[in-house]
Amino acid sequence: MTTETRIRIVGADEAPSLAGPLAELLMDCVDGGASVSFMTPLDKPKAERFWMKVAAGVANGDRILLIAESGNRIMGTVQVVIGLPENQPHRADVSKLLVHRDFRRLGVGARLMAEVDKVAAQAGRTLLVLDTATGSDGERLYARSGWIRAGVIPGYALKPHGGATDTTFFYKQLSADGTPVDHAKNAAASHAPGAAQQRGAHAIEPARPADAAAIKALVDGAYSMYIERMGKLPAPMKADYAALAASGDLYVLRAHGVIAGAILLTQDRNALKVNNLVVGQADQGKGYGRELMLFAERMVRSRNLRALTLYTNALMHENIALYQKIGFVVTDRVSEHGFDRVYFRKQLAP
Repeated sequence: MTTETRIRIVGADEAPSLAGPLAELLMDCVDGGASVSFMTPLDKPKAERFWMKVAAGVANGDRILLIAESGNRIMGTVQVVIGLPENQPHRADVSKLLVHRDFRRLGVGARLMAEVDKVAAQAGRTLLVLDTATGSDGERLYARSGWIRAGVIPGYALKPHGGATDTTFFYKQLSADGTPVDHAKNAAASHAPGAAQQRGAHAIEPARPADAAAIKALVDGAYSMYIERMGKLPAPMKADYAALAASGDLYVLRAHGVIAGAILLTQDRNALKVNNLVVGQADQGKGYGRELMLFAERMVRSRNLRALTLYTNALMHENIALYQKIGFVVTDRVSEHGFDRVYFRKQLAP
């Protein structure tokens, strides 16, 4: 028998009594590698003291505490911090989204974040801000949930088991009625005839399934030149970009709100593998390919990995020369899936 998941606000009277189970939730997440301000080993008394401070914040109206529960178990939690300086009455910080490892991949985090929008709007907040470890599950969740990536600070914090991690900052704007601002619609409007356009505005962020058609068009435009040379469609032209976006492994570079490039990254033992890097024909020569590759290198370091790997078709001579120029060395030449491929590796300093 399954038990219904319930999302609710914890009141000031109840919050202190939940310090114990919330401490166990926090300890589980930290032990699992979540970068949430604590190092391992985290003992229960220390974790409980943290939650008692949170309870005090709930009591004085500085924060709203949400939990997701199933039966008598707390599955996850998140906080909306509204006790900010007097010149920021419109803003809230979102803090400590935690989901127990027993309840991952069940949509608990997404439901908690959807509730965040509602309670923040009810508190009169129209701008939400948060940060998370770059490359984490949280980063992918926030991008799928409509949050906008503001930027990355390298080496911002330590991981709970040691080693530095980059931190990505996100924001979300809410309309007066509490619905998220439609940035895609606004970006399209900004490109209408006569509309003002911001120069140099671009960011790399996780792709969304809704981006699939734009990414496919980008790939087709960039790879079509190789069809005659290879006598077949290059593998990237046959990929399912909606599924890749949903996997959380696909990232896009948006310039002025429009997708100008993309990179597909997956773990390859002690390295990060670049499965595909593409820049649209109209945007080549602007340095976007280099930015995507530097992004991949930052991801390697944030995950405490050692190298980047990639491959290209043996007939794509331009790519082979480029990769060698930027520090990659050939490690193998193989025939697989009907293609002759050249494999590369670039060792990175810690």
